[in-house]
Amino acid sequence: MDPTLRSLLQGTSRSFYLSLRLLPPATAPQIGLAYLIARATDTIADTEAVAPALRAALLRALAAELGRERALGAPQDEQPGAVLDRLLGGTPAAAFAATRAMSPAAPSAAELALLRRLPALLATYQALAPADRRRTGRCLRTIISGQLLDLERFAGARAEAPVALPDRAALEDYCWRVAGVVGAYWTEMHCAHLPALRGTGPRGQGAAEPARLRRLGIRYGKALQLLNVLRDLPRDLARGRCYLPADGLAALGLAPRELRAPELAPRLRPLYDELLQQTLAGLAAGARYLLLLPPGQLRLRLATALPLWIGLETLRRLRASPAILDPRRVIKVPRRQLYRLLAAGALRLPSGRASAAFCRRLLRRAALPAPAPGLRPVAPAGEAGASRA
Repeated sequence: MDPTLRSLLQGTSRSFYLSLRLLPPATAPQIGLAYLIARATDTIADTEAVAPALRAALLRALAAELGRERALGAPQDEQPGAVLDRLLGGTPAAAFAATRAMSPAAPSAAELALLRRLPALLATYQALAPADRRRTGRCLRTIISGQLLDLERFAGARAEAPVALPDRAALEDYCWRVAGVVGAYWTEMHCAHLPALRGTGPRGQGAAEPARLRRLGIRYGKALQLLNVLRDLPRDLARGRCYLPADGLAALGLAPRELRAPELAPRLRPLYDELLQQTLAGLAAGARYLLLLPPGQLRLRLATALPLWIGLETLRRLRASPAILDPRRVIKVPRRQLYRLLAAGALRLPSGRASAAFCRRLLRRAALPAPAPGLRPVAPAGEAGASRA
């Protein structure tokens, strides 16, 4: 991976940076680039000190840039990113850098550095092989569509009067747009570049089924985002955003503004636990995804497993915590325990059976009523016993 990309990734991501470092060389540059552009659009969307209309205009300009096609090697009529410079009257970071003195939620120094590099990132994007550019562009435009929907949906929202999503369908759609599509992209990119995932690799490595992997990858991605929604609930409420479904809250006699009171957590628990169970089912799909990957693809297996293992431990803590509405309490896995968890899982990854047993144990710890079905290791080519989604 390009050293500049690696430096930007390290500055803007902690846990995902670990996964990206582990990816096979054939896919790490494209997925790392996609992450950085998505991180930049997220920074733009979330910088509330900049007028929503300007943020939306910039996001639309980015989506248009990502949809612009040109033949590989053809001359460019305009440098990628120039449209963004024109829109803001300077570098894309300029309007956002000015917010650092205005708001505690302004972009960090690392995020500003990322915004300053955005035109160069777009140039790198345009230089991707056509098939990779199309895959990456589809993913990023879908993510941006979710960010634009957020700007529209939460326009005028404030901490005193949070706005909730209307229903579970809206929550499902949101999770698809900002994370489920990443599961699809991750799968498509690896299936395109790793012959073993298409059943054309060296004999004995085993082969996954691309269509099945894609379905599981979408469920896995949506579950990781739903976990973020549940973990970040009190801090989102402080920004006037409630990603829980309004109809589910109404059924409990709750209004979004009441969730600012931490003592009302017991009243929210039925809906919260229902969404935790939904998250757990999606993470179980992630475990099946992991176990479908050929045993020989250790780097990809570990990169795929890290968010799963961290997610399951985070879910366990959310289920046990009485402070799900307290913005002062950040529920996360302590660093020391995180390292122990990753070491224990990594030792088991070379063995399909040991990996399956480890996933089942984490699912049980997260309080799944019974071990999730289908968590059996993928047999090498010629053996029976591959799990079915």
